[in-house]
Amino acid sequence: MTKKENESVDCKKTVPEPVSGSDAPAASPVDPNKAATQGGADYYEQLLRLRADFENYRKRVEREKAAQRAWAKEEILVKQISLLDIMTQALTAAKNTRDIEGVLVGLEMIIKEFEKMLAEEGVTAVAADGSFNPAVHEAVETLEDASLPDGGIKEVMSKGYMMGERLIRPARVKIVKNKTQDKEIPLNPPFAKGEKDESVL
Repeated sequence: MTKKENESVDCKKTVPEPVSGSDAPAASPVDPNKAATQGGADYYEQLLRLRADFENYRKRVEREKAAQRAWAKEEILVKQISLLDIMTQALTAAKNTRDIEGVLVGLEMIIKEFEKMLAEEGVTAVAADGSFNPAVHEAVETLEDASLPDGGIKEVMSKGYMMGERLIRPARVKIVKNKTQDKEIPLNPPFAKGEKDESVL
């Protein structure tokens, strides 16, 4: 046998024979219940992570809001402390002087400083120089005054204030309510000259 024939025989021996379908190893089946359980667990973990992220975000927003409120309060308190200094100085000056006019001037300055501070915060006084408006006024007393119409504001007890478009305190006012006198209607109205009362037989 030649060398080439020997190599051909060796190749035939080393080539594996094909395996028939009945003899092939079967693939392991996938359990659908197990796959569904694994998928549900993955979704649940994602849900927990999302919930934790949202909770952290909510807490961070609340901390930022609290910090902003604290800063706003601090700014207003600093202004009020400055006004307190002015009032303390005015009181000290009033105790050491008999100049009543000077004391009044000092009080007017304090009021102006208060009004300036409120204006800087967007707070304005409610108008109370016309008719009563229940949306911004609070009636504390009714008075008679023939010189004013019913519902007119007679006196302002305390000013009301608005912040922007929102009412933060109504103005407390006294309003006018006059008594109405009904005209007397005669039972037998007078007749014109020359007319007779035909109802009398």
